[in-house]
Amino acid sequence: MNSLHNVPHNERSMKMFLDLIVRVYRPLPIVCLLSTWGMLWQASSCRGDGSLAQMRAAAQASRASLSSARGEGIIRIYRAGENLDVDATFALVFGGDKYHLDIRFKPVAGKPPRFTRQLAVCDGSAVLANRFSERIRPTGCEADVLVAKPGAVAKATHGTWSFTPTGWHDSFATPSLFTHDFAVEQLEDGKVRATRTYKSPDTELELIADRKVGYNLVSCRTQQQTDSGTTWVQLRTLRWERLSDMWILKSLSVEDTEDGEFYARREIVFDEFEANPIVDVVEFGLENAALCGGSRIIDRRPQASVKIHRIPAVPDEKQKRINSIAEAIEQIPAQQIERSPIGTGNTVQFRIIMFAALTVLCATVSWFLWQRR
Repeated sequence: MNSLHNVPHNERSMKMFLDLIVRVYRPLPIVCLLSTWGMLWQASSCRGDGSLAQMRAAAQASRASLSSARGEGIIRIYRAGENLDVDATFALVFGGDKYHLDIRFKPVAGKPPRFTRQLAVCDGSAVLANRFSERIRPTGCEADVLVAKPGAVAKATHGTWSFTPTGWHDSFATPSLFTHDFAVEQLEDGKVRATRTYKSPDTELELIADRKVGYNLVSCRTQQQTDSGTTWVQLRTLRWERLSDMWILKSLSVEDTEDGEFYARREIVFDEFEANPIVDVVEFGLENAALCGGSRIIDRRPQASVKIHRIPAVPDEKQKRINSIAEAIEQIPAQQIERSPIGTGNTVQFRIIMFAALTVLCATVSWFLWQRR
């Protein structure tokens, strides 16, 4: 019988030592495997967090790098059936919270546009929106005064331009990118996908950034389920271009679909773009709003005490020295509502018609009563 008692002391000690080594290190491969998997998972998580940080840094850099700009380009809007609905050129200048946007429309399919030109001028105190059309009688133009806030330009241009001019780059860096967490996925072509789902309303947001353009967003897809069961999808496609030491957003396409069917697409393309030029504040003043002599200005600000003004046929020199649009509007005379004197014009015609009708009615009733006698 072979037992440890029959083995010499040195050999018995060695065998016990080897058995101890085996028992201690037997779990080592499993521990190594788990450790390796944990390190890989942590690295992957870090890469996701790092990519999201790079996306945020790129959006912040685009926001901070562009304090002023001057550019020209085209706007095209397609409606049902992907038919061209709006074809226009634009010239945009902005600096800080001030901007001057000039849009000129072209005929589409032989039909004249609703407006031939739209101007939106903001000096930070208010927005003056001037529109031109042969249908505006007798001066050919009419203007609105709006509160200077981000959404004012969409109202000023009747939806032709719906993005903040002073934050051209910032219009597409959705606030959610900075305020919420995202599930981040590395794609094979050097792009990064960040996704998030919101329960109220039922919305899915997908952002795609590209390393080739400094991790700026190249796609933003929003899908929303309405209470009626309709599924709306908006896809924004962005094209960037390197200019000196910064990335410039050169074009944007925004396409909307309803339950998979095309609804509308808006395209904005810059043909020329100058980053951070020196701009004169005069460009954002009332004198550059192309106001027509004799035309009216409708003040749509809630706090306005006078709602309708009439531009003098001859410009007042004092207004040229006023610092802001808001102050200048208050100096423009209020429109005097012309009332027809009593007993003239349409009033007289109405009275004659009513008198004749009553006469006929009385004669008819009298004849009917006389017949029944």
